Amino acid sequence: VLPIAKSNAAASPWHERISVQPLNWADAAVPDALTCADLVVACDCIYQPAAYGALASVLAALSSPCLIAWRPRGKREADFLAQVTTAFALERVAHAQERETSLAWLRPVDANINSTW
Repeated sequence: VLPIAKSNAAASPWHERISVQPLNWADAAVPDALTCADLVVACDCIYQPAAYGALASVLAALSSPCLIAWRPRGKREADFLAQVTTAFALERVAHAQERETSLAWLRPVDANINSTW
């Protein structure tokens, strides 16, 4: 997935302003290079309930707006969304029917965010 994301970013008219970086959810310490993210894009990351807490924690540590897309699989996705609402205001953009993609904006509730959003 990362090579495709990097290729898409390079093809963008805004390629000079886009950085695609991997993020290890299991590592509680967020690398300094990622703490200034204007936007986090997370696609198909909600699939393993055991990892929901780690993903929610690292997104909260980034304290950046996040666009998250997922395919509902009946894996308690609502549990993840409930976890992130402690640090983010959640706005559902698209709610999928069975086997389609859902999309949501996560906006940090902390006033000290790294973005101008």
